[in-house]
Amino acid sequence: MGRKLEGLQRMLVIINKLKGLQKYVPREELENYVTLRMEERDGTPVDIRTLQRDFNEIETLFGIRICFDKKRNGYHINEEDDLKKEQYERLLLNFDLLNAIDSTSNLHTFVLAD
Repeated sequence: MGRKLEGLQRMLVIINKLKGLQKYVPREELENYVTLRMEERDGTPVDIRTLQRDFNEIETLFGIRICFDKKRNGYHINEEDDLKKEQYERLLLNFDLLNAIDSTSNLHTFVLAD
């Protein structure tokens, strides 16, 4: 898997986890969750430094700021960015769907990205 594609997949996983029902996600839980999801996609495990780089990329690419709340001991998406989160949810969902289509199968010849 290419590094850029793997990075985009990690960003998708991070945003999906942080937009879930759990408002504040502890560092270790987020790290374990992302590692598990990436291993399911034949990606490499992640550490906290990789997550921090991904947080910076998410803010640069999508304008979504991920913050750590010391009081609640967890990462969360900045409330100001909640509306942006919904806009990118569709984009990331489409990316994940297209990525799920195995390029070695013939299915990709019948699916057109909209």
